[in-house]
Amino acid sequence: MQGHLHPFVKVSFVNGALCVPGDSPVCVGHVIPAGGGAKDGVLLNGEHDENEFHLGIDRYGATPCCYYLKEHTVYIAAKVHQLTCLGERLTYDYKAIAVFLQLRFFIGGRTPFREIRKLRAGRRITASNNTITVTGNRPKWECNDNPGDIEDNLLGLFFS
Repeated sequence: MQGHLHPFVKVSFVNGALCVPGDSPVCVGHVIPAGGGAKDGVLLNGEHDENEFHLGIDRYGATPCCYYLKEHTVYIAAKVHQLTCLGERLTYDYKAIAVFLQLRFFIGGRTPFREIRKLRAGRRITASNNTITVTGNRPKWECNDNPGDIEDNLLGLFFS
């Protein structure tokens, strides 16, 4: 099924049971068959059953996907502003905003809010066993430094 996220998807555990709306599998974006049944392209690729939920982003990180993780719930949306409509109390990430004002883009997985993050290239959101995690390998083209160190070094240019 191809489509788009509107306005957000809520994945949660209620009394230990996984609750995920919609059909499985779901694919948002442009798929390029990669042989052996694998998918490549610019896409979000997700699937779920009654026990597990998996959502992965393409190796380029080009498909917009943000998430807000709170206790046993994760909200997933294509854009940050869709998650701000949840009515949750959010904290501005002033350092990320300062970098954005200088460079015109956010670094790494940062957004204007500390609680909302961007799903970065090659990463996955997984929900199983009453736990929600964000994992994944750094693509070969990303630098090997710790992304947090890079962000802090860039922030050091703007804050003394």
